[in-house]
Amino acid sequence: MRGLARAWRPTAALLAMSLATTAAIPSAQVSSASSEATLVTLTVIVSREGQPVPDLTAADIVVLDNGVAQPIEAFEYVDTITGDSPEPPGDFVLVLDDLGTPPAGTSGAVLAALALVDALGPHDRLAVVNTGPFPLIQQLSTDRTASRTTIRQFLGQRDSSASRSEACRRSVVSLGVIENALKVMAQQPSTRRAMLVLSDIRRVYWGEVREQKCSEARKVFDRVVAASSVAHVPIYGIDPRAQQASAEAVKPHPATVAVTKVRRPSDMPSGSLGALVRMTGGALTDAADGPHQLVRDTRQYYRVVYRQPEVPRGSRNQVRQVDVRFRRPDVAVRARQLYPPS
Repeated sequence: MRGLARAWRPTAALLAMSLATTAAIPSAQVSSASSEATLVTLTVIVSREGQPVPDLTAADIVVLDNGVAQPIEAFEYVDTITGDSPEPPGDFVLVLDDLGTPPAGTSGAVLAALALVDALGPHDRLAVVNTGPFPLIQQLSTDRTASRTTIRQFLGQRDSSASRSEACRRSVVSLGVIENALKVMAQQPSTRRAMLVLSDIRRVYWGEVREQKCSEARKVFDRVVAASSVAHVPIYGIDPRAQQASAEAVKPHPATVAVTKVRRPSDMPSGSLGALVRMTGGALTDAADGPHQLVRDTRQYYRVVYRQPEVPRGSRNQVRQVDVRFRRPDVAVRARQLYPPS
């Protein structure tokens, strides 16, 4: 464990240095608007057959906070690519999970990572961080040549024969890297940002095997979900082996009711990466379209704001559940599902 721990801690420190120059533009998930109210801001992705749906109104949406419908304080469609103003630059973090990728997935991971580089706008910045014992660091930059050089050094190192205790320790390391990157992004937020994790979709971070759960990894996993909410950073995932289809490709059931809920496809992989993307409002995609979808989602989305309900004193350390629904049966909806109350 000591060797692995040393591997990710310097990596996180270097990532913090690389992100330190990001322009500070407040965009918190939960923000105090006054002494009397706390506002919760949601980024909601709405699509039809993979394309953005820009014509919805506040009357079309229902937001449930811990099961209770909330009045909408603000509702707007954000489109940074069709307006007259220059598009604000985006900050993106690529997490290469060496410890969660088998050697056979190396080439797939490299191709998916390079596709993200190609999908970025000319002013978007990318930071690269890995989880393995051989640090691969690309500071937040628009230098695409440097990014590609760093990515091509990636090598999957997941050991399927590792003991249960070793698998647990590796899970803690991988999740620790993700958590630290999110914390850094929260300190210096930008208006457009997201994280892409390349890892085995089937990987179960807390234990790797069902018979023996890893309680320490589960604790870090929960902190990752909370950190994503605070940083307002959705997590996207791609399996380097490209064996899983995008969650967006799942068609609505013919019996869909008038109010369409956030999708939780029955065939969504049960691994921890699948759970992370669902909870944070990201997507589990394939290597072909995933990087472009990630960038597109930061450019066209709905911003929805409501007042956080009063939280009992004894429940302030418990995350709250959010359920976003639209009164349109023909659209797919993605949004954050959890947030820590303020």
